[in-house]
Amino acid sequence: MGVQSVGMTPIRVALTCDDAPTIYSRPGGIEPDPARLDRVRQGLREHGVRHCVAFVVGRSVLGQREPLVRWLEAGYELGNHTFQHLAASGVNPAEFLADVARCDQLLASIGAFAAGRPRLFRFPYLDRGPSPQARLALTAEVKAMGYTIVSGTVDFYDHLYEEPLARALAQGQQRQAQMVEARYLETACRSVAYRARWIRRTPGPELTHIALFHAGLISPAVLPRLLDRMARQEVVWSSLTQALAHPFYRRAEEDLAQTGLIDYQYRSRTLAERVKRKLVEYSCRLNWMQQDRFGPCWPYLA
Repeated sequence: MGVQSVGMTPIRVALTCDDAPTIYSRPGGIEPDPARLDRVRQGLREHGVRHCVAFVVGRSVLGQREPLVRWLEAGYELGNHTFQHLAASGVNPAEFLADVARCDQLLASIGAFAAGRPRLFRFPYLDRGPSPQARLALTAEVKAMGYTIVSGTVDFYDHLYEEPLARALAQGQQRQAQMVEARYLETACRSVAYRARWIRRTPGPELTHIALFHAGLISPAVLPRLLDRMARQEVVWSSLTQALAHPFYRRAEEDLAQTGLIDYQYRSRTLAERVKRKLVEYSCRLNWMQQDRFGPCWPYLA
């Protein structure tokens, strides 16, 4: 099963890339490599995808700004993802906002906001804060800096396949690496299809999904295949600006009980759906060794 149009209507998706220019993993994990953003950019350009916002983690620039400059020169946009990738629920507000400002200075210094480009911000881990009051205060302060806050409706879940791929490559297991990539490709496509089915219930103009992936090991490698497959199956790539114009995103932002991926407005609450999620959870526990090697099968159903 891949991505399929819903009711013969193409699925519109705005692409965003988190943790640019490179995933920054713990020691012994995924090695940082700012050139990953170059590979993402090349894949997008080769497949005619004109719009993508890369949300930058300042510490990951590692003194190599050139990939970010080339990203801007290609017509794409950069957003603020804080300097140290801090979870808003884990630090005090002053520390969090100082980290936002530090990344803001970095982005401004390379021209990220020049020529009328928008100021876009995404909370790390999509964590807006520990309580409704904290979320209200933090979002107000971030907006006062001139930012539009960006969440998302579709996760490609590539972060769940990073370590299995890294282990396979480190061990020289090419066949295993290919299986990890294939499982990720299937997950990303199914995640879009799954979300699109539920979004039909959203009133008003047709929604443009906001999808997120990461500048890690696996997405730059699989992105060309992913874009080919989604293009064949009637996914239309749109701009983030177009997506954010839908009132759905404004309502989600104003709901201070909401944090994380936006799904509460269209996720099924039926008994069948709850049972299915329980079965998926049970299956994952039974097959934990296989999933440790190849990554999860159905993370979008969890």
